[in-house]
Amino acid sequence: MSKDENLMIRWENLTFYLAPLALLSSSVLYIIAGDGMNNGVLGGFVQCAAMFLFIFPMMSITRYIGHAIPLTALIMRILLILGCVMGFTFGIDSVLNATQPNGYTILEMKYTSTMLWTLGPIWPVCLGVTGLIGLFRKLLPTLPALLLALAGFSFPAGRIPKIDFLYLLTDLLMIIAFAVLLRTIRKTSWDERDAPSLSY
Repeated sequence: MSKDENLMIRWENLTFYLAPLALLSSSVLYIIAGDGMNNGVLGGFVQCAAMFLFIFPMMSITRYIGHAIPLTALIMRILLILGCVMGFTFGIDSVLNATQPNGYTILEMKYTSTMLWTLGPIWPVCLGVTGLIGLFRKLLPTLPALLLALAGFSFPAGRIPKIDFLYLLTDLLMIIAFAVLLRTIRKTSWDERDAPSLSY
């Protein structure tokens, strides 16, 4: 492994901690320095940073399962990264909500609003699906697979009704899930485990 490749892997590993911590920080900032979920300058900027950072774990996770299911992993990678972009856009909308209260925000524009509400759930849903795929195809140990699925599927629970306690709880679950998942990815290299049959 080259020095650049090793550096990239170290960075990807670090983002397993940084991304969910940034997401939790954005939620806290929405509460203490904004006007609630998706309405605050600081919270919006930190959410944008969090969703950018999440791209790297998405690459790492799909690479990890891609040895066994390359086509499925590629599709999930595209959808997960698209979901990160949608989350980034929600962060921008949060800043606009706070700074332009009398202007149009992204969610108030006809076509962009439809796109965001249609594609917005892609990220948490695909996280949950990835966890289930890892569980049933035995690509991930039971605990990290279940935690990833639970973190993904529960993520909208706090966001949609905008209940502070719930979205802080789901953010904490995301931190735990990604920390446990990183431990699995770091501990188990492809060559050290029994490779499942190659399929799609």
